[in-house]
Amino acid sequence: MPPNAFGVPRERKAARRSGCRSVTWLMMLMVLGIPSVIAWRAYRTIELRSEAAEGEALAQPAKALVEAYYARHAMLPLDDGQAGYHGAKGSFVAGVTIRDGKVVVTYAARIDERIAGEKLVYAARPDGGKVAWSCGSEAGTTLDQRYRPAGCRR
Repeated sequence: MPPNAFGVPRERKAARRSGCRSVTWLMMLMVLGIPSVIAWRAYRTIELRSEAAEGEALAQPAKALVEAYYARHAMLPLDDGQAGYHGAKGSFVAGVTIRDGKVVVTYAARIDERIAGEKLVYAARPDGGKVAWSCGSEAGTTLDQRYRPAGCRR
């Protein structure tokens, strides 16, 4: 083959171009791939947090019944029956129960293994005629802090 205008044989030029393309592809992979992995991990955390939030929503009626029971009897209920609660289940929650003045949310096994079987516990504490709630590790919560509702992440 005849050389190009610069006197370089065409085969060499093609070889140089393909090497340059490989470097370009590697750069694109780094520029797009690394942020994609980071974004995927952040997305999964947000998704798991939203699944865990269902437990907080399902616990609200049980918390209201515990507060009502305390207002009538000046003591915390020992179980579901005493509080007049019949339990709750959801897409991501296996069950919500009341035990010794605590509302216990148990997550279902059909969701991510990082949440499955974990518990979110709201512990009631009498506070000047009202009920104050805590839901951190001190209350008995086993759910990872990253996935807890905002009020329980301390």
